[in-house]
Amino acid sequence: ISLSLGIGLQIAALLKGGGTSPDVVLEGDRSMTMPLLVEVKVSNAVGHEKAALVRKRGWAMIEIDLSGLDTDAMLDDAFERTVLQVAPRVWIHSPAAERMFEQVQAKVEQQVADRNAEIIAERAKRDANERTAKAKLDADLGRKERFRQKLRAPYLGDLEALVELCSPQAARKRLLQLFERDAPAIDLARRRYLDDGPLPPFLAQIPTGWQLVDAHPHLWQLNLWGQIVLGQPVGTRFQIGKWVPHLGRMVGFNASLKRLFDAQQRDWQQAREKGFRRPYPYSAWFFEGWENELIPSPFDLVGEFADQLWAASLIELQEQGVYQVIGTKPDLAAFALERPVRAVPSPPPDQPPETPWQRHERVLAEQLIRLEELGEPYHVCVICETPLPAGSRCGCGTKLQPKIVRPPSSEPR
Repeated sequence: ISLSLGIGLQIAALLKGGGTSPDVVLEGDRSMTMPLLVEVKVSNAVGHEKAALVRKRGWAMIEIDLSGLDTDAMLDDAFERTVLQVAPRVWIHSPAAERMFEQVQAKVEQQVADRNAEIIAERAKRDANERTAKAKLDADLGRKERFRQKLRAPYLGDLEALVELCSPQAARKRLLQLFERDAPAIDLARRRYLDDGPLPPFLAQIPTGWQLVDAHPHLWQLNLWGQIVLGQPVGTRFQIGKWVPHLGRMVGFNASLKRLFDAQQRDWQQAREKGFRRPYPYSAWFFEGWENELIPSPFDLVGEFADQLWAASLIELQEQGVYQVIGTKPDLAAFALERPVRAVPSPPPDQPPETPWQRHERVLAEQLIRLEELGEPYHVCVICETPLPAGSRCGCGTKLQPKIVRPPSSEPR
């Protein structure tokens, strides 16, 4: 690098005209090379006006800080090394660095723009996929709803009859009509089974869903008790599920309500056969939830009647759906409306009586405990987990093979 009288001096002249001439101007051998302006800081740094002018003109300027240098105590070689290498220096303006910064900035801005474009494209694609998925879901729901309405169509009249029969006014009117119609038959059954005596409380209940049976509740409960339970010796067992067809043959069912229940039962059994677990009570997916709850079940009717006989100490639940005769004379204490007042303090009240579902769970648990104690493998329904004899199918309606449970004591060591 050498001093020259080219462009550098012209720049120096311009700066000198403003009173800001640089200390050193360095130029290359080529005339078109941009000179480097060097300021040496001894006492004052480059002022703002000079720095602004240099940046405005696009000149290159560097400031070398020699303010802390003791020139009297430094040899020539050391001084040269200090100026060229050791002394602190700072760029006032570097066109090359500025160009590199602009290039990097432009590259970063382009990357940001490209990424923003990718995000917009991804978002548009995601929105399009969501719209497609929603349209497909809406179409599927529409097809499902049309299919549901198609399955409901044959039962619309029966559903209207259900709502009508279950209204309080229609229920009272229907119950009165049945009593007027069946009064002679009730008297005949009383003379036959009760020696013309009054109906005991366990035969005088009005069960939930009585509209399903085409007879007054007093009549069919009296006949069911007299034909199946009365006179049976203690220890006799029977399945109350078999009472339902007997009840249909004996007095018949309301045609509309029976069709609705049959639809529930078919759909429920088909779902169970396919492995879909649906809890009792029976239900059909094409009926509304409140409709499924409102449709009476004959199994609930006979189950509630069996609870009344159990309360009278005539029968007792042994296993799911199986009862056993435990007495021949009813105990009506459970039906007493008033209890005598005791003069002494009463003991703490007993636990509330078990519900049918709690009794079912207790009996099922006792069966499983007995089978575990035997230590031998046993079969269990894969749907309702009810123990089954070998080679038998569960009464829940599933066609799936039962699984084999091996108690820990039966496993080979």
